[in-house]
Amino acid sequence: MGHRIANVLLIDDDSTTNYLHKRVVLKTNLCSTPIVATDGEKGLEALLGINNSNINFEDYVLIFLDLNMPVMDGWNFLKILEKIKEQLKFKFLLFVVSSSINGDDIDRAEKNYLVAKYLKKPMNIELIENMKLEFLLN
Repeated sequence: MGHRIANVLLIDDDSTTNYLHKRVVLKTNLCSTPIVATDGEKGLEALLGINNSNINFEDYVLIFLDLNMPVMDGWNFLKILEKIKEQLKFKFLLFVVSSSINGDDIDRAEKNYLVAKYLKKPMNIELIENMKLEFLLN
């Protein structure tokens, strides 16, 4: 049996990317109402909002995190998530989604234990379907 997805959180400052990724999430049936946050700070607020909802502790929230954003970038989001993760009433899988081809960014993201996988922008249906199989998501 796979993991039940309660919600999807897209954190990216680019509106075109958010539009495209939201459509991909909907077309692949990851969830019916993905949440979009335009920076890490808003992403943390959204996570705390999910935490205050009627979410089941066995459910998963998928987080798709961009690295380079104003206000709070993905790296600072990860630092704060590290500090608050024990307070979350749900499980999460976090995917860094970046257009960065900087080897240091990729290496740093892949070495962070909070990151399930590094994905290249833009996400597409095939990438999501493969990810669903790899992580047993339904």
